Amino acid sequence: MDIEKSRSFWKVAGSFPPEKETVYPAHAAAHCFDDQAKGRVLEYGCGGGSDTISLMRRGAAVFFVDIVPENVALTRQRVDQLKFEWFSQTHSREVVDAVGRRAHGVVLERSDDLPFEDCLFDSINCHGVLHHIPEATMHDVIKQMFRVLKPGGRLYAMLYTEHLWAKCWPTMEKLIMKHDWADDRAFGYMTDGGNDQDWCIARAYTELQGISLFCSHGFEFVSATEYNDADFRTFVMARPA
Repeated sequence: MDIEKSRSFWKVAGSFPPEKETVYPAHAAAHCFDDQAKGRVLEYGCGGGSDTISLMRRGAAVFFVDIVPENVALTRQRVDQLKFEWFSQTHSREVVDAVGRRAHGVVLERSDDLPFEDCLFDSINCHGVLHHIPEATMHDVIKQMFRVLKPGGRLYAMLYTEHLWAKCWPTMEKLIMKHDWADDRAFGYMTDGGNDQDWCIARAYTELQGISLFCSHGFEFVSATEYNDADFRTFVMARPA
């Protein structure tokens, strides 16, 4: 993966709606924000901070991470505007346990390198990120997520669905023929835009494929919820206790 091309393109996530719950009314329920907010949350791929803020408003302590420095900075700015408290510059369990509602932002050097100790988080929230990461790297990311999640903790991850793929396919087919693009490149263009030079890929997963993906790294399946006209499917997966 060309990390710099990816960073350049995904600055666009900072322009996504800052109130995602309003745009996708089913989003908060699919990701169980009320349940997540009872613990310490890792927000993987913070974008402009919508989910971070939704979780903090409910009382969660949130570590938000992204490979794009501008996205982390924007999330910090939005947290500042709402006058939430901040962690000191540490990732340690002791500091987090000693405080109430807090936030801490981290720019990732690589998608698959989470700079946190083992078993630190009660939950991980990841909305629409994993399917954009090259497949081999994505598997390493999921391994890292399993490592930093507490036994009994849960991963909430949204992946694009086969229904969205089917809707996009007629135009994708034309793009593949015109540009000699791979399927995932054409799908990324359809779902998240850009131009001929931008680096964006995307994949779609059926429910069974998503379950198999996460279970192959030790997670146990809890539930799967489709929403946004069946374009999105959020998987709830547990690290065994």
